[in-house]
Amino acid sequence: MTRHKRHHRIKLRSMYQWHRYVGVSVALFVMVLSVTGFMLNHTEALGLDKQYVKNAALLDWYGIRVPESIQTYKTSFGWVSQWHDTLMVNDRVVNKETAKLLGAVVYRDMLVIALQGKLHLYTPDLQLIETLGGVQGVPSGMWSIGLDDKQGLVVNSAHGSYLADKDLLQWQHTKTRAVKWSAPSTLPENIFIAMQEQYRGRSLSMERFTLDLHSGRLFGQLGVYLVDAAGMMLMFLACSGLWLWSMRLLRARQGQH
Repeated sequence: MTRHKRHHRIKLRSMYQWHRYVGVSVALFVMVLSVTGFMLNHTEALGLDKQYVKNAALLDWYGIRVPESIQTYKTSFGWVSQWHDTLMVNDRVVNKETAKLLGAVVYRDMLVIALQGKLHLYTPDLQLIETLGGVQGVPSGMWSIGLDDKQGLVVNSAHGSYLADKDLLQWQHTKTRAVKWSAPSTLPENIFIAMQEQYRGRSLSMERFTLDLHSGRLFGQLGVYLVDAAGMMLMFLACSGLWLWSMRLLRARQGQH
């Protein structure tokens, strides 16, 4: 055997070994990318955007924890509270809201939730009726809400107290002092636990988790680099596979001659 042929065989054997080792190393990444890619391609059919991660360890990994300070107000409809940007009544999420919660009262069989610059009106079954803001006449600089001795809706604002008409269409300045203002309360332990489970349990969708796993962002910047490396290894496998196939084809043709 000539030196050239021996060198060629060693080179070919070495390429086979590298192809095999890289293939074994990247196998796990290929399976993860394939499964998560399939899931993301059928997000709506699988309902990933409507399912949520419940695992406590994963939620902690994402930094989804209970806020240190929770504003809570007690009404006859239940406990109204704000957890970061989530507005809840008891353990039910009613809205995503970044404006600060200022109070809540029940007015004419409606739950009125006051936030900075606006009022949310809800039915007894917690369906949103309407949102009122400055355009609808809600006084600016509002910081509290309450009911007077005649069950009229009153808000305290930067320019004083204002009383709304029965339809909440017009607001008049009032000096009445007989107002029961909505005051912060402390959640009972059982309500707090139920709210905590609901808040954490609806913070991380399966769609986002699958996307982060697919891209490697689940493990931070290192995960992104690992996925990039897996992509490079797949390119190597494709190129080395083509090269090995072409070498075998060439050898087969030389054998025929």
